[in-house]
Amino acid sequence: MKRALTVLVFVGVVVALGAQPSQWEFGFGPRIIGATVAPRYTLQVPTADGVETSITGLLSGAYQASGYYRAPDGSYALPADVLANTGIISYNRADFTWELGVLQGIVPRGDVLADAASVFLFYRGHYQYPFADDDALFFQSNLPETAGSLRGSFVSGVAYNRVTQNRTTRVRDGVQAEVSIEWGPSFLHNQIVGTADYGRWNARAAGFLPLYELAPLEDRNRLSVYAAGFAAVDWATGPAIPETIRASIGGRQVRSATGGSVRGYGGGRFDATFKSVANAELRVGLPAIVLPAIVPGLVIYTDAGYYADGAALSPVPEENDGFLLSSGVGASIDLFDAAVLVFYTSYLWTEPGNTGERWVPFAVGFGFHF
Repeated sequence: MKRALTVLVFVGVVVALGAQPSQWEFGFGPRIIGATVAPRYTLQVPTADGVETSITGLLSGAYQASGYYRAPDGSYALPADVLANTGIISYNRADFTWELGVLQGIVPRGDVLADAASVFLFYRGHYQYPFADDDALFFQSNLPETAGSLRGSFVSGVAYNRVTQNRTTRVRDGVQAEVSIEWGPSFLHNQIVGTADYGRWNARAAGFLPLYELAPLEDRNRLSVYAAGFAAVDWATGPAIPETIRASIGGRQVRSATGGSVRGYGGGRFDATFKSVANAELRVGLPAIVLPAIVPGLVIYTDAGYYADGAALSPVPEENDGFLLSSGVGASIDLFDAAVLVFYTSYLWTEPGNTGERWVPFAVGFGFHF
């Protein structure tokens, strides 16, 4: 057995070393206090007229602040209570996610950076450990996650991608879409720490349209403008839906649900079993004065979202569904085509903010909103 294992390891190392560099891809994404690494190995050398079969993975970890906005009875915290102690709506946690799966192309890539259409299936694991805080509403709830959570799920779906990007101006062009289902059964280590037994369906689409590009000067962006739009819908069901599922929109790339996708309200707020969001942006790339690889910019946006809680956690009926709308502007900076920082200010048109405010003067986003 040991000899067989040694042979398998040796063969694996030889295959990996013999693989052409183009068969490996590594994605990297910074988090506030943490990072995400996403390796991908293509079983054959990618070609423009052939589809790809890839083994995909992901490892992400961070120490982060999270939001929970419900009082012990399930109703939302009153603005006066939050004003008296803003710490009640947030808590800190260690957060880890890992994934392993298969991505199979079904339509060749052509001129984009991946297959135009593909199907995927992968396992996703997630562990979180919240650091106790007696003031935080999260620890006053009856959620099983207050003692930590270890959950797993299978995610499967189909994706379409015809988005290209100009490496100099950073302007995107094209459309992409995805439909997926996620299944987190109780038998998949979902009863060890915390409790989970759920399924969810989601769909999303994004589109980008170039409006103006002043010819680059010596590989530097001078002025570029493009429109961007995004929409998503997510529905979860099951006897034990974790708070992290209620407060997120699923798919290959999990994102914050209504409260975080409609800027200005805060991630984790308006958690529900059904969520839908729509975002519209005008992105302006300004002259790259310092270095060609550092591109400043402006963002003008409007966000909308709707949520409906089938579990009706709040005893106040009007809190179990609602419509959100916000608008704002932001200043962005693209650093070496590897990371984007965006500094936002937002106005809330419908529901007020956590402390009753309508204007949120400052917020930071890592990467564009979509």
